[in-house]
Amino acid sequence: DAKGPGGYKSALSTWFKANEGVTTATDGSEITDWQDAAVANNDATDYTGNSSTGGPIYKVTAAADAINFNPTANFSSGVLGLEIADASEINTSGAAAGTETFTTKGINIAFRTGSAVTNKQTIYSQGDDSRGINIYVRSGNLYVTAFNTPSDGSGAPWNAATVTTVNGAVVANTEYIVTLELNGNSGITGTVTTYLNGKTMGSFGSVGLLYNHDSNGYIGYDDGNSQFDDGLQSTGSFEGAISELIYCNEPGSSFPLAQRNRIESYLALKYGITLDQSTPIDYVNSAGNTIFDATNLASIGGYKEYNKDIAGIGRDDDSEFEQQKSKSENTGSIVTIDKGATIGIDDTWMIWGNDGVATTEVATQIPDTITMRLGRTWRVAEENEMGEVSVSFDITGLGLSALASDYSLLIGNNSSGGDFSNATIVSGASINSNVVTFTGVSLADGEYFTLGTGFIQCAPGGVSGS
Repeated sequence: DAKGPGGYKSALSTWFKANEGVTTATDGSEITDWQDAAVANNDATDYTGNSSTGGPIYKVTAAADAINFNPTANFSSGVLGLEIADASEINTSGAAAGTETFTTKGINIAFRTGSAVTNKQTIYSQGDDSRGINIYVRSGNLYVTAFNTPSDGSGAPWNAATVTTVNGAVVANTEYIVTLELNGNSGITGTVTTYLNGKTMGSFGSVGLLYNHDSNGYIGYDDGNSQFDDGLQSTGSFEGAISELIYCNEPGSSFPLAQRNRIESYLALKYGITLDQSTPIDYVNSAGNTIFDATNLASIGGYKEYNKDIAGIGRDDDSEFEQQKSKSENTGSIVTIDKGATIGIDDTWMIWGNDGVATTEVATQIPDTITMRLGRTWRVAEENEMGEVSVSFDITGLGLSALASDYSLLIGNNSSGGDFSNATIVSGASINSNVVTFTGVSLADGEYFTLGTGFIQCAPGGVSGS
């Protein structure tokens, strides 16, 4: 059976993921052909204007290059884009421009900004200055727009004067999920709505039909003929990294919220990008079932108080997804959980988040044999049985001991409410490059954990030593 991100298949026309289908999956190699994982086979190839500068670079080895241990296509200043040839699912079937129409489109991209977000740089574009879609960064903001400026027929023109965009602030060297939903109609009463990490970034109305256009689709570059908010067509290539691009064409009257939630949950867990929890967003599997309840409080089985730095490992066959090792990409996140092997059963998950408390030491709610622990508490959600995992804490910059014997993993049961006074104590930590690791750990659904940072030393007469 056909499979798709978040289990979505019916309107999936193009699907690029850096962990599959690149020309040479070797760190540091140039990507000249990024194969489409969807059935349409709309491959992205080296932009024809790239003869002197080459394509993006495949990166996976260094943590700073990968996104949650997944490979990326790394772009840089210069002409380093990839080109998607004319296709009926994207821009045209070959008919004369302005003679065919598209009503609804959806695009989801998992990406990381580069070290500079002030330069105008294109993440994805299609079309020209008459008809098209454009997603780009400029002056510290992410911009999204679509437009059809000629009077092609019913449902046109729209967004035809100074181009209307949706925009929101982004910062350098940070991971995001952007979603565009184009819902047009012949009455020019439709909308373009954009989401950033699952939260509405904004929308604009008076959207009609998008007529077919000759200019190709571009990943990480624009051919200089699109529409931008500053009125200038010139742009540069993207200066960050892209790990996945999902393109859905003509899904029906609109994109249901439930389906967007499936796709964004899939991308969030794969790339360690926490969905925006300013309004709680649950994580769901490809069947739409909740696997991390961010809506309800812990007292009634939810994780609302533990919605910071959400990350997870799991397997979902209908999404062609298996994540064996994960760490939130958020700054200040310190926990990595690693299965270290294939996850044997479909729809098996272990997802965690924390309470956002500082990672300083406290001496409260600890077992009698423990002197201190981190103030921050994590809580685990589990579907099916993940089995034993390793749990690691990056203690860089926390000012803690360099002795592995000082550390313990404290696990509080589901009913403890995060009080570790009667916690299970797991010892036997190892420490390497400031990372404290416990292996052979079993965590159950609803359990809490934290890092114990000191044991009471017991010796004859209360004197410890050799």
